[in-house]
Amino acid sequence: MIWIKVMDGETLIAAEAHERPQYVRRQSNGAIVLCDEAFAQGIVSKDGTVIYQLDGKAPIGIDGCSTAYQIYGTEYDELIRDVPDTEDDTPELPPDTPEEKILTRAELTARVQELEAQNAMLTDCLLEMSEVVYAGE
Repeated sequence: MIWIKVMDGETLIAAEAHERPQYVRRQSNGAIVLCDEAFAQGIVSKDGTVIYQLDGKAPIGIDGCSTAYQIYGTEYDELIRDVPDTEDDTPELPPDTPEEKILTRAELTARVQELEAQNAMLTDCLLEMSEVVYAGE
């Protein structure tokens, strides 16, 4: 397992943990190929969409390429601690404000039914209008 932090100058772009890192290098014909760590100039991002320049290695020659620095697991843990989990399904509760009315389940159900009826009416109107517009052609 290796941990990297990806920087663009002084700006942190990403922090990644790689169980099976994919290292790459540029061949003399310009092609970028997978290689062993000993010959690597870059590393492929965890999701496989980006190549990062490895710190201290010969330039890989990709414009706008961010630099990957190998770090310890403790630094990685610190970096990702404050990153929100995009896969988290836990809803964020709104702050309590006295002027904001919280609906009961029955009120929410009634509101959903109103909106569904309104949606059906607007869909019917749209269909009627499209019949009028396209009937003239």
